[in-house]
Parts: sequence; structure tokens; C-alpha cells
Amino acid sequence: MLEDGAAGDLADPLGDASSLDGGSRLDALCAIARVVAGDQARLLEAMASVAATSTGIGFDADEVAFALCLPRVTAQNQVALALDLTRRLPQVLAALRAGRVCLARARVFSDVLTPACDDVARELADRFLPPAEVWTASQLRSRLLKALLDADPSAARTRYERSIEERRVSLSHNDDTTACLSGIFLPPVKAAAAFERVDAIARGLKRDGEARTLEHPAVAAAAGGVVAPRPTVQWRYGVHDNDGSLLHQGVTRARPSGEVDRVPPADGGPENRRAGAGSANGRERRPTNGGLVFGATLRRHNRANRSVPCPPVQDDDTARFPSAPLRRWVIARDVTCRAPGCTAPARSCDTDHTIDHADGGRTRHDNLGLLCRHHHRLKHEGGFQLAQPEPGHFHWTSPNGRTYEALPEPP
Repeated sequence: MLEDGAAGDLADPLGDASSLDGGSRLDALCAIARVVAGDQARLLEAMASVAATSTGIGFDADEVAFALCLPRVTAQNQVALALDLTRRLPQVLAALRAGRVCLARARVFSDVLTPACDDVARELADRFLPPAEVWTASQLRSRLLKALLDADPSAARTRYERSIEERRVSLSHNDDTTACLSGIFLPPVKAAAAFERVDAIARGLKRDGEARTLEHPAVAAAAGGVVAPRPTVQWRYGVHDNDGSLLHQGVTRARPSGEVDRVPPADGGPENRRAGAGSANGRERRPTNGGLVFGATLRRHNRANRSVPCPPVQDDDTARFPSAPLRRWVIARDVTCRAPGCTAPARSCDTDHTIDHADGGRTRHDNLGLLCRHHHRLKHEGGFQLAQPEPGHFHWTSPNGRTYEALPEPP
């Protein structure tokens, strides 16, 4: 290891790697790691400083998320670590700043010692910081957990109860267009019982001649191996401009077949122009899916709904709630919460009036937007101002005066 402060004096510790011998390369590697650790400590201190300027309860990580383009949960975790190290475990932050421990080990100290009282947490941090310099994060975690159990037996129960309170089931999408359904922070006995139940049904199907592997039958077995009939559903579609602007949206009970038609030329008539093949505002607008649309379905819908404007206009725009067609339009346009970086899907979002309804805001497409409950509260309770200068274009201004944009996503 290099002497304290040596890493901070090296602007480029590695330099020309080809000119260094093996030992020097290792010295440079360790020096760079210490520089990075110091920078991470300063980043956490800056996060804590920004978080301290937040207003309202529960919004201390939002501007960090907006400024650094981080998911809200990621920003919350990092800000929580920053506040814990700056306020409760300053000796761990100092060790990180000096490069004696890495960020992963600093996070272990904060995570394991969270349920402990401040005095116990600081005593254990002082005791374990020196040996932590040569331990991995997993070694530190296991040894620190044992020491915490000896020093404060009630902390283990507190930690368990805190996790159980955060239990949840989540649905996420994979890059290959599959999905993942998972449950976390579940009581271990109940989780094990659920798994054993599904596993027993799957093994029963296997004994009865099921040809698939033991992992696929479990999914069907959850329903007793019975495939439910396909329900009658309402399909929704949208036609977008190249910049993501919604041009046309509608519903149909005819399932798209996957067969597509070429979009007719721009002068193909008003029906095609409503479908996005014409021009608007002096520029040509075409669907972005390679010039293809589900032509037959779209044309049938247009013939049956020639009088429906896009976007829909509500008969009484002073009403508090949008009509079903207007809400469908906003959902198709926004897709997710309109806070920067937020991916909360439409089904979990509120339809918010950008200019509040109580302040005279109209119930129209250019004054409505999707906000998840957290960012809806951020607008009303967190000191942020929200504007919609163009339909679907949202500008957030923070209490610090910084403006962040959430623009339409390309389809």
C-alpha cells in the first residue's frame, strides 16, 4: 500500500503502462483505486449537501436523481448512504476519502450497522476499520454481523423486521422481451413453503409424463396445469412522429395479425393523413416503424370513428376528471411517469393537471400528464415547479433553480 496522501498527488498514476515493470504496475493500480475511493467519498459528500437543501419529507434524493440521471431508487440508496456516513459514521467516510477502504466496504459498514444504536455502530466501526483494509466486502459483512449480534442482540430482530416491512412482489421486463416476476424480503418460512408447493406440483406433472423440464411445468402448475381461455380484450394502438409525438391513437377489438400494409403516399386522402401518413405543420409525418402500420385494422377503425378528433376534446374541459378517450390519449402519449428518468408505467400513474385544476387548469391534453404517486407528491409537496410548454414536453424546476426536461420517448 502507498503512504497516506500519495495517491492524491498522482494525476495519472498509470501513465504509459508499457514502460512500467510488474511491481510498478501494481503500485499504479493500487494508487488509482485509492484515487477513485477518494473521489467516491467526495461524491457522497456532495450528494449529502444537495439532499440537505430539499424541502418536504421523502424528497431528499430527487434532485440528485434528476441531476445525475439516476433511477430514483438508486439515488435514494446512494443518498441514504451519504447521509449515514456524513452524520453517523464519519470515520468510515474518512477511511473512504483516504482510500483505505473501497465504496463496497463502506456500504457494508452502513448497511450492517443501520439497526444498531449510534454508540454501538461507531464502536464497531472503529474496531473493524483497520482489519477491513485487507478484507473483502463479503468477509467484512459476515464478521461485522457476528460482532453486532454479540454487541446488540436486539439489532438482528430490528433488521429482520425492517426487511419484512419492505417485502414486495415486482414485475420487470428483460431485454429479450421476456418478463421476470419475483418476490423479495419475504418471510423465509412462507417463501420456502410456497416454493415447495409449486415444486411438488411440478414433480407430480413430471411423474405423469410431462415432457418439459422441471423448471417450465411449475408455471403451468400454479394454475393446476389448466390453460385459461383467452379473454376478450381491447387492443390499443398509436401512430407516432419520428420525434415521438403522438399523431393518432385508438382502440379496436380486432387483434393485430402481424400482417402490415405499406403506408400510402402523403396525398392518399384525409383518412391516411389522420393515420399519420400525411403532413402537418408544414412537414411530412410518417409512422416510425419503417413506414409500416397495421393497415387493415387502422383503416377499419378510422372509417367507424371519422368524427373522433385526435387528440380528443372533452365536452366540458372544466370537469375534474378526463374522459376515457382523453385519458387513453394521455396514456398513449406519455407511456410512463413524466418525471426525468422515471419509468413507472401508466397503470401505476395519476393523470395530473400540469396547471392544477384548483387553480383553473383545464382538463385538456396539453394540460394533462402522467405522474407516479411519488413525483405527483414531489410537485405538490417537494418545492418543484412543473410546466408543459408543448403537449408531452415537461419541464421541472427544482428549489435550487435548476430545470430538468422530460421529453416524449421515440416509439
